[in-house]
Amino acid sequence: MGRKMARDVFKSKGVWWLVSGLLCIALAYPVGNRYNWEPLRQSVVLAPGPVETSQFNTDKDGYYEIAIDVDKSMDQEQTACLLGMNPSEDSQSCQGMADVVDMAWIVTRSGEKVAEGNSADSREVYTADRVGRVIGEFWGTRGTRYALALNIKKDAKALASADPRLVVKMNDVDSKDYAITSQILFFGGISFGFVGVVLMLNGSGKRETKISDEKLLSKKAQKV
Repeated sequence: MGRKMARDVFKSKGVWWLVSGLLCIALAYPVGNRYNWEPLRQSVVLAPGPVETSQFNTDKDGYYEIAIDVDKSMDQEQTACLLGMNPSEDSQSCQGMADVVDMAWIVTRSGEKVAEGNSADSREVYTADRVGRVIGEFWGTRGTRYALALNIKKDAKALASADPRLVVKMNDVDSKDYAITSQILFFGGISFGFVGVVLMLNGSGKRETKISDEKLLSKKAQKV
């Protein structure tokens, strides 16, 4: 009777841990994707002249970065030089490959200017699946529609083979907390689930049944 009660306790605890783990995993995705962290991403031809985007919506208050990013098909050093990411552009490594990112930008809301700047004022970069050069930043208000216009001053067609994109994305500082929370929930859920499965197996009595069967066979063998 005592062993059966112990097994039931193990099972009930195992179910609790398993359900908790599944709930954590289920919450991980909506937490990490609660907001649209990248309201604009579109291909761009980096030829001198004006470029205008369609309207985009920001669904969270915060700073949004404007960036030009490219894929990693080009040589890493060449990409860094052309994007102006190399702090020593006059070095031997960048000879003949000067910074080609030179553009002014304006963000408007209902036709009214809310922010403007120039790529020369920002040298921030990021590297993930793609490599990006941040050219400016503006404050976005939740539920507001904006449009972005560029005035490209220098021919940057040298980046054409790397699929250049114009991007508006939430500042990494603002989005990082949500990403970390999402990862904690996901991996924590896996850990909870594993503990739950172990407890349920311990409470199943399979091991005890196997031992009992072995003892019974041993006794029969002794009688023979």
